[in-house]
Amino acid sequence: MIEETNVFELKFKTANNKTRTVTIKNPKANLDAATVEATLSAFIASDAFLNEEGYKIFHSAVSGRYVNRQVQDIYTTEPVEA
Repeated sequence: MIEETNVFELKFKTANNKTRTVTIKNPKANLDAATVEATLSAFIASDAFLNEEGYKIFHSAVSGRYVNRQVQDIYTTEPVEA
């Protein structure tokens, strides 16, 4: 059995230049660049997310992308769900 997952990733740089990723399950299909850019900008503009040192977690936009993954178990000792 093949298990498929589809997510959308929004990537940001923090104020201290670390990379942060927001993963959204079951994303809307066919998002365009303008919509993704607006979403990234909204996260940044909110100033609602700070790390323990007080740096903005979402300081600058990096990217937005769909990530599709397929997993097929070949052998497992765990019960397989039908």
